[in-house]
Amino acid sequence: MLHISTALKHYKRAEVQNHILSFSKNKEIATRYGDNGFGKRPELVYYPNDILSLVQQGATSFHVSEEYWNNVQELSNKLTKQQLTDLRAGWDLILDIDCPVWEYAKLITHYLVQEIRSSGIKNISVKFSGSKGFHIGVPFSSFPSEVHGRPTKLLFPEGIRRIALYLRDKVEARLLNHLKMKNKFSELIKTLDIPEDQLYYTICSKCHKKQKEVKSKIEFICPSCQQRIFGDENSDEKYVLCSKCRILMEKFQPVQKKCIYCDSHNFEEKYDLSKLIGLDTVLISSRHLYRMPYSLHEKSGLVSIPIRAEDVLNFNKDSAHPDKINFSMKFMDPDIIFSSEASNLILEAFDYKPEIQQDEMQAINEFSIPEDAVPVELFPPCIKLGLQGMKDGKKRFLFVLINFLKSSGWSHEKIVELVKDWNSKSDEPLRDTIIESQLRASKDKKPLPPPNCDNDAYMLGIGICKPDNLCRMIKNPVQYPSRMSGESKGRKQKNRIKTKKN
Repeated sequence: MLHISTALKHYKRAEVQNHILSFSKNKEIATRYGDNGFGKRPELVYYPNDILSLVQQGATSFHVSEEYWNNVQELSNKLTKQQLTDLRAGWDLILDIDCPVWEYAKLITHYLVQEIRSSGIKNISVKFSGSKGFHIGVPFSSFPSEVHGRPTKLLFPEGIRRIALYLRDKVEARLLNHLKMKNKFSELIKTLDIPEDQLYYTICSKCHKKQKEVKSKIEFICPSCQQRIFGDENSDEKYVLCSKCRILMEKFQPVQKKCIYCDSHNFEEKYDLSKLIGLDTVLISSRHLYRMPYSLHEKSGLVSIPIRAEDVLNFNKDSAHPDKINFSMKFMDPDIIFSSEASNLILEAFDYKPEIQQDEMQAINEFSIPEDAVPVELFPPCIKLGLQGMKDGKKRFLFVLINFLKSSGWSHEKIVELVKDWNSKSDEPLRDTIIESQLRASKDKKPLPPPNCDNDAYMLGIGICKPDNLCRMIKNPVQYPSRMSGESKGRKQKNRIKTKKN
């Protein structure tokens, strides 16, 4: 953990204070206090002494928004989406590369820089994140004022997401060629410690859309009531008992696999290197923060320093030690402006619509982490039911619960408290070692939503999927609270109207 004396020594430097002040103009700032999380948002910093004062109070790092604001002081977690849009003055393109393998983090960042340059952009900035990856930045001044007739400042976060997904697909193709040429797949799978089948996905050969699940199914038909049920083709079941007539159902040949979009029966397997690339697209959302240039990283003790884009492959983390850094470079230097040079990039990204992008755009548009923790009364039925205690599927529910709570704005401490309370309600609680290992593994990971509602292995398979009327309107449990909140507001408004009429 970063010691206060190290932080004070670093942030006392006039160069550090000046960089933080100049970089924070018209942006939201937040300070992190070690393991205690972030302080108030937005944090207001006007003078060098403000920075030093925050560090003396325990601040260990400084974070900044991708967005520019007309009046930072008006920011609040109570603002509506439209109010935030009205307040937003622009945004920078920030790509966060967080690859689990350091050498590939450098290679992927190098590829991304090359792809951005190929679209005609010269003003590219890169900085070391301070830990395992890099940040690539293209300033808002590089983008055109409009895209397809829409003001560019209004294209947040959609603009960044589309660019990130577009570039990720291009880099994935280059990375795939690299791995094939170097015969690195077996080494990579071993390093990542993930099953090989997780590096593949299936697409339809006809419409080229990604398939959520492609299986052949066997069919059972009751000779009496004609009830039909489907089973997995790999199942050894020869007979199934009809739930209505209580007689044996007849087994028929497997139903041929078909595309869920166009009914084609031809498929291809593709490599899915998104886990390796680590380009964060899910968490790009309003008021999303990233570590400021020349800010310290709590765990590594290193500085998030700007580097030359062409030097990424040769970058050594030792050069980011607080005692070794110099201040010769700026990240997205405001004095360097190439107006509208990013026009081709954003136009290509908006015109690029592969099936994987459409799926992801739909998912990420429906998911953002709330500023305040979602209260228990807004939890979906499946989570509420599971929290009452379980006989079977406890490990799977633990996985679902932790991901749901993290994605719903719960702090680690509150998650620990709720998880332990839930475990105590089961007739046969999970061992403490299992609980602690899951909580420890999730503590520093970025929040990701739990499995979708239609995933047979989780809510359905565990037996806690008891949908209400709202459930038919969502695909993932994390979407339920916002729907429920909206319904509640609607009911209150209707009640007020009825009261006025009476």
